[in-house]
Amino acid sequence: MKSLTLVLSVIITALAWNLEAQVTQQRQLGEFTGIDQETFADIYISPGDITTVTVKADEDVIDRLITKVEDGVLKISSKGNFRMVKVFEVHITMSRIDLIKNSGSGDIKCTGGLPGKDVEININGSGDLDADLQVINLELKINGSGDVNLSGVKGDLQVIASGSGDLFADELQLENCRVSMTGSGDSKLSGSSVQLTVTQNGSGDLNARQLKAVDADIRNTGSGDCSVQAVNKLSASLNGSGDLYYYGAPEKVSVVANGSGEAHKR
Repeated sequence: MKSLTLVLSVIITALAWNLEAQVTQQRQLGEFTGIDQETFADIYISPGDITTVTVKADEDVIDRLITKVEDGVLKISSKGNFRMVKVFEVHITMSRIDLIKNSGSGDIKCTGGLPGKDVEININGSGDLDADLQVINLELKINGSGDVNLSGVKGDLQVIASGSGDLFADELQLENCRVSMTGSGDSKLSGSSVQLTVTQNGSGDLNARQLKAVDADIRNTGSGDCSVQAVNKLSASLNGSGDLYYYGAPEKVSVVANGSGEAHKR
């Protein structure tokens, strides 16, 4: 009898959770060009001429999802303890993006080719970022475990990866691509760049063989492997255990290997 009562209690609790009402709020917050996520809410961003913020959550917790604008940045946080939350979302439209910062566990998704210039993205938490962008010049820092999947960057791209999160970036049309890897996360890049500069000190692998670079300069003192494609000049210094794989037929190749890592032409 006790077992039956326990089973019925679990079923009733589950049904009550599934039937929990979700509500939507339109929040009037003013203009902003930056997003700072500090909680577990999932955030959806799309381009639009009018800035809007719409919050969707379970009815009993929606007022604990905090949104406020400070110095042109929308800060998203929460208060109190949560249990069995089914929906916790922020839907945003904005004309351009300057900053995305995620130090929480919620995911961020940008769709529709969100425009921007001189954009900064910081991933410090476990939440992932999936971003379809149309931006000129981007600085990306991955310090946490969240993965980053992005497209649509022109001009300069600087990647500083010191965490365990992975990076996937495509549709790149770059003048300069600078990648610094000191963590365990892997990176995969595709598109084109006039100059590719890589500093690899960690255990993460870099796959840039689909990034067609005119010139490539590689410095590897870590254990991660590096794959690149160069058309004109390849310069590499290998002082760690990671191997270098290079594609294409660069006119000038200079490789100095003082560690156990080796260079391989593909």
